[in-house]
Amino acid sequence: MRVLLVCALLLVAGCPRDNAIPDPPSDARACTSVADCNDGRVCGLLAACAAGFCEETQSLDLPCPAPLTR
Repeated sequence: MRVLLVCALLLVAGCPRDNAIPDPPSDARACTSVADCNDGRVCGLLAACAAGFCEETQSLDLPCPAPLTR
């Protein structure tokens, strides 16, 4: 009986308390795409658009297409 009680307490204690997305910083720019956060750039080292706001740091590194050669 005690084993079941201990297991139940460990299960409840390990559950996350809140799954809500934290509020963005007050100075975060609103966005709908990665280009909104990077002055129109869509490749190279970029800041991500997450949950409608630009990340503070550049966390994406997207490859740029190779230039066309003739």
